[in-house]
Amino acid sequence: MNKQDKILHKLENIENQISRPGLWLTIDELSDYIKLSQTSIRRLINKDKIPFSRLGNSKKSKIIFNRKQIDLWLLTGDKKPGKRARKLAKEFIND
Repeated sequence: MNKQDKILHKLENIENQISRPGLWLTIDELSDYIKLSQTSIRRLINKDKIPFSRLGNSKKSKIIFNRKQIDLWLLTGDKKPGKRARKLAKEFIND
């Protein structure tokens, strides 16, 4: 592989990483990712029906979502799925 091909390959890898959602998503990014309104996501947060994390201790602290936990939640419907659900989801994803 010549130098130009290596550079093009690296650029392609960078482009793929940018276009893929990151591991941590904001409410806005999650809304785009799962095609659900921000209002609906906030309702799920208030009802404690969706896995999320807070950056800080107060109610006003920023809320973020782990993309892998969200994927698992979408597949199983469980906020904190057990080992069996994780295994089934992993099998589903790998098929």
